[in-house]
Amino acid sequence: MRAAEEHGVLPMFYLELTTGLRRGELLPLLWTDLNVKEKCLTVSKSVARRKGELRVTEPKTKNFIRIVYIDNEAMRLLVEDRKHHPFSPYLFPSPVTGGMYGPDCVGRIHKKLLKRADIEEHVRFHDL
Repeated sequence: MRAAEEHGVLPMFYLELTTGLRRGELLPLLWTDLNVKEKCLTVSKSVARRKGELRVTEPKTKNFIRIVYIDNEAMRLLVEDRKHHPFSPYLFPSPVTGGMYGPDCVGRIHKKLLKRADIEEHVRFHDL
């Protein structure tokens, strides 16, 4: 978590660790998907790279559309992080493009965080 905080991605990785969302579900989350009062997220889309382009689609089955409740710390981190990008529709906008992170980019960040934290075991993003 310290490495994620130093890299500026603590809210994203904390939410991942506490909810178990798939990477493709995490990245296209919008502020309109967050219900601050109820402390929950509506997971209703997924992103993947197809033929070199990012494509946001509905999940493969309706069972993947769901409400995910989040803890107080996740909510605090998200609300605090919003101050850094108040006009972006994305929960986790890329600092480079301002748009949605690509799944491959988050995979590279994950590897950097593991290295920075001196974690030598092979831990995939989906293992979080």
